[in-house]
Amino acid sequence: SMSDAAIGFNPKHIAMEGPLPLPSLPPRQLYEICGDPTSSLAEYKELWDEETPQTSSKSGEGKRRGKQSKQPSPVEPNIRLIREYNRSVLSSLSSAAVTGNSEAGVLIPPETPPPRDADSVEEGERDLAAAHNAALFLLARKRPREAASALAGLFVEAAFGTNAGSAGEPDDACDNEVEETSTLLCRCAFLLMDCLISSSLGDAGGLASVAVSVPSVAARAATAGGALFDDDVDSVDSKPGYARLTVTVDFLLSWVEIHLDAIKADASSAVFPAGIHESSIGASPSELQFRLHLYKSRALSLRQPEGYPSSSAMKHDVKTRVARKELKSAMEIYQHKLNRWPPEEVRGGAPGSTANKDEVSVAAGSVGSALSDGGPPSAHGAPKSAPPSSSAAVGVAATADDPPPSWVAARLEAQNQCALSLKANFEYLKGNPRKALKLCAEAKLAGERRRAPDGSASGASATGSAVDLAMHHNNLALIHHASGRYHAALRYYANALSCVENLPNGGGGAPASSSFEKDGTLLHVPTAEILHNAALCAFAARNFTCAYECMARCVGGGPETYGARARCWLRMAEGCIGIHADLRRKRRREDGMADNSGLALRRDPSTEGVIINVSSAEKRGSSVASSVELAPNLGSPEDIAQVSADPLPRALFCLQRALRLCQFSPGENPSAPTDTDCEDAAAVSLVYVYMELNDPMAALSMAGRVLTSNEGGSSPMRTDSMSLRRRATARLYSCEALCMMNEPQRALGILFGESGVTAADAIDSLARELAMLTPPNGNSKAPVTSWGRGRLEDARSSVHVTASGCNASVGDLRASRGHAVQAVGERGVLEASGSAMAQYSGGAEAAANGAQARRALLYCLLREGDCEGAVKLLRAGR
Repeated sequence: SMSDAAIGFNPKHIAMEGPLPLPSLPPRQLYEICGDPTSSLAEYKELWDEETPQTSSKSGEGKRRGKQSKQPSPVEPNIRLIREYNRSVLSSLSSAAVTGNSEAGVLIPPETPPPRDADSVEEGERDLAAAHNAALFLLARKRPREAASALAGLFVEAAFGTNAGSAGEPDDACDNEVEETSTLLCRCAFLLMDCLISSSLGDAGGLASVAVSVPSVAARAATAGGALFDDDVDSVDSKPGYARLTVTVDFLLSWVEIHLDAIKADASSAVFPAGIHESSIGASPSELQFRLHLYKSRALSLRQPEGYPSSSAMKHDVKTRVARKELKSAMEIYQHKLNRWPPEEVRGGAPGSTANKDEVSVAAGSVGSALSDGGPPSAHGAPKSAPPSSSAAVGVAATADDPPPSWVAARLEAQNQCALSLKANFEYLKGNPRKALKLCAEAKLAGERRRAPDGSASGASATGSAVDLAMHHNNLALIHHASGRYHAALRYYANALSCVENLPNGGGGAPASSSFEKDGTLLHVPTAEILHNAALCAFAARNFTCAYECMARCVGGGPETYGARARCWLRMAEGCIGIHADLRRKRRREDGMADNSGLALRRDPSTEGVIINVSSAEKRGSSVASSVELAPNLGSPEDIAQVSADPLPRALFCLQRALRLCQFSPGENPSAPTDTDCEDAAAVSLVYVYMELNDPMAALSMAGRVLTSNEGGSSPMRTDSMSLRRRATARLYSCEALCMMNEPQRALGILFGESGVTAADAIDSLARELAMLTPPNGNSKAPVTSWGRGRLEDARSSVHVTASGCNASVGDLRASRGHAVQAVGERGVLEASGSAMAQYSGGAEAAANGAQARRALLYCLLREGDCEGAVKLLRAGR
């Protein structure tokens, strides 16, 4: 019954523009396409030449451009450097293929590179670019933690080393090389945030972090600035001259915010070449400011919930309010400074057109909010601007009002799409599904305009369009899921999966790997995220087989992300337990023992008298279940068939794996707390599995682990309602296990607790904990509302059944019968001669309280020889 943090509406990465070698393809992708380093190098050289405007006159398109083909191309400041690096990488790959050396170390730099000279700025840029591209490739292969580790160390060293100024603050008098390094560092910071956020999607533990080893000089500078946290940077790493620090999203946001002021000052005096708009440059202050606010909003939405043992935890209402404020600031920047041009100006490609600033406004703080406010939708969701009034001549510096090229407009539409999706997420969390649906529709339209910026379907990417449609269906499913329409949500999840599973590398039950679009932007295929959401929805709909299959495929497709989360393994185990419960009910129906029907009895020749046939399933020990050979591939047809027939061995495996993962701190941070909530839930579930496998000693040991959790530790005993419920459940399991081990007196001691407490008070307190009706102040006598009265009666019935069994094992049949009668809804049993059921007035109404209570009372009546009362009870239960 734990609630995972639902994966947000924006599983799409918002990297700066994707890989650094824009608009050329990255070397790893070329290597995988061609399969040969030499061919990859030739292909890369050909693409580089074709994409240079001065040499693109081979086709008719180059001739039609005329004078425009001589204009400088709107490239990134570091594009020449990165292209040279890519060529050197492919050359190294080609040489490694000839000599037989491995190419893995060419793309991924070592974690702790040797110290560099103070004057090696260009060499540092090359290493930082190498780390950026390596991290991007790893992120595309669904390895975000490894990607963050590949980039974080060099980023900290470059940002806080000897070349970066004091305490990481930029120097206003830096030269052009240092300015380009600062631009590259900003891009690396955003990519690092993408890696950490990708590692945190769907994780209730909050934002992830990464530990890196950096030179002590950079470590001290970063720690002095408050960006990184560590108790003693010198004693963490034993390597001389190095220290181990932890990089967090908060640190990265703080660093970008500091450097943004310096970038704004540099850009205010910059003069862009003709035909190049400010948004075409990677270091655009407006775009960086937009991304900063957007990432702040995303980080706040993934922060730990209230009650999580972390210093960064926030109250839910405060967190949501601040996140919405950051998103509103991002939307205002987008509407006022980034999105000023009608689509016909952008798609026409004619530079020099201007827009009237006075006619641009923000409607209700929403980007493209015409649909949300009920008005007619425009192409970009903004009012139409005035017609073009002037044109910049060739060679004259363009003003800030010149429209960007079509590829820049497509990038702006991608930002609009992400902002709208994030706003829809907040509306969905706010409980406003109608507006969330409208915002999802607007985000879908923005994605369509992004894929076809020239207005024709030929410009759209089939893969990108399928991914956008899958995310749209996923968002619609989340809204229906939150509204309680689970079956409608599952239908949308099925539509989303059908969109991405037909993509290349997406079949065969494995999620498709992420790739790169034509402009080099990372295209994230969210198959694992959709499967994760679908598993939670299917579990809520009590479709346990579907829930297990979706979560198993999610873990199998993302072993380094979802496979490292204890909660995912717990969800798989809960699905197996649900399947086992369904199978048990099915066997009872086949044996004539339906929960709301009469009870089937059988005579055992090895004993005297009549005993109740509790289950027809064969009892096994946990050692036998552990020795069962499980299917090697999670979510495969073989695995699904095995779980459908016998789910307990897989449940045992998943719970043991979940408990092992709970021992590790999240985010590679040694000081971060473990997920005790998941650990206790997995332990209680494991007790149930041990009991079903007829292993009371293992069940008793695991139940004791739950009852003694946090005792003697640094943190106080948790008193929230869910923790109290788990401990109460563990007490009932302990009593049952002790009775199976022929220790009923000890079981009574655990059930009724301390001496001096009456049995009635002990049962009432335990029932309130089971029903989660104990207030935070611990007052068990707090009034019960009408909505909780039914749960309290069911909990009391369960406790009375357990007490009846313990007293019967001791031999106190009178007390056992009293608890059993109260469990079925006793209305006044008189201690008179004859049948104990003679004056029982509960009838069928009491018999409907549960089959377990009826079985307990039936056992007592048969032990006392009251056959008439037993017959009446059996007839009432038909």
